[in-house]
Amino acid sequence: MGQSNSKDLNKFQISFSCNKDNKVINTKAYKINKALNVYYIYFRIKDYSINYILNSDIELYISNICDINSNLTNEDTLKMNMTNNTTTNIIDKKKNYDIEYSTTKSKKVIFRSFDQMMKSFDIVYIM
Repeated sequence: MGQSNSKDLNKFQISFSCNKDNKVINTKAYKINKALNVYYIYFRIKDYSINYILNSDIELYISNICDINSNLTNEDTLKMNMTNNTTTNIIDKKKNYDIEYSTTKSKKVIFRSFDQMMKSFDIVYIM
C-alpha cells in the first residue's frame, strides 16, 4: 500500500470522546494508505487503552476537508457503546486486536491495538 503525502494528512481530523471523563481528543491523521481505490486513514489516540473504553459510550467525529480553499468539509460520525467483540489479526507478523464498527455513512472504523492494556491505540477509518 502506498502512503500519501503530508498535504493529504492535513485534510483529515478526528474528535474522540468517552463518557468516563469529559476529555475530548482532537488529532490529525498520521498515515494514509491506498489499496485498490480504498483509503485507510490512521489516527492515534493517546492516554486511553482499549480496555478503558470498553463498555463506555463513545463519540467519534471524522472530518475530511474536501477543499482547503473553501473550507468545505465532509463529516462522518460514530456514536455507540463500545462492546468487546475483539478479533485478532496478524499484520506484518504482529498480533493486532481489532474492534470494527460502521459509521453513519456506512464507512468502516477499526479500533486497533497491539496490546489491549497499552495507553494508546489506533483508529483506522476506511473509505
